[in-house]
Amino acid sequence: MSKAAPPFSSSLGSRSWRSVLVFIVILPIVISFLVYRLDEFDPAWFWYSVSVPNHYSHLLNVTERLGDGFLPGPEDLVYNEKTELIYTGCEDGWIKRITLSESA
Repeated sequence: MSKAAPPFSSSLGSRSWRSVLVFIVILPIVISFLVYRLDEFDPAWFWYSVSVPNHYSHLLNVTERLGDGFLPGPEDLVYNEKTELIYTGCEDGWIKRITLSESA
């Protein structure tokens, strides 16, 4: 009884896996090393200088905190004078609306 040879030999299979490994893993790494340059960051010259004349560090001590503990990281604030509403963008991506009241 003759033994039939498998359709793919084991040496051919390991060679094909080696070429796939080189093509998928090693080749992109080599290309990224060739493309990436180690240049220093050179900032562009800006003709306009910005300076702050006065710094009032005590100003936050006399302000009222709105939504403290209720809003997850308020980032930007916008006040609508007609409707007396404050809109704030939070770190979770939602825009929250805060109603002002004359309780003070």
